[in-house]
Amino acid sequence: MLADRLIEELGAKVLITGSVADIGLVKAIQGLMRQKAIFACGVFNLKQLGALFRRMDLFITGDTGPLHIANASGAKKIIALFGPTDPAITGPYPAKNVVILKKDVGCNIPCYVLNCKDNRCMKAITPEEVLEQVRLIKGK
Repeated sequence: MLADRLIEELGAKVLITGSVADIGLVKAIQGLMRQKAIFACGVFNLKQLGALFRRMDLFITGDTGPLHIANASGAKKIIALFGPTDPAITGPYPAKNVVILKKDVGCNIPCYVLNCKDNRCMKAITPEEVLEQVRLIKGK
């Protein structure tokens, strides 16, 4: 799991945020983790999220609202994982502090299929690839 590897290999402090609706998913993730992370679903309002993102050394996210909040509020570094959406259409602007990871898996992108049963476009982005980008950003 990426969060475990960030903690084990890089000594990162991992904070997982989300809305109240994400609590079930985040608890499932927490149950799969070997290491301790901070779980904060439904804790922060939008203004607080912006302040939090400004203080983080790195924010890893999908193509979500928090990506745009982090970018607009001046997050230092962002790694954005794109699957069924097209960063040219829904990506952050400006993207000067953003690394975009996206894989071509033969689907018609953008497809915007939110209930895709396969999700191979997201599964194609491996923890190793994300860790490689983190190491490049951190100079490790």
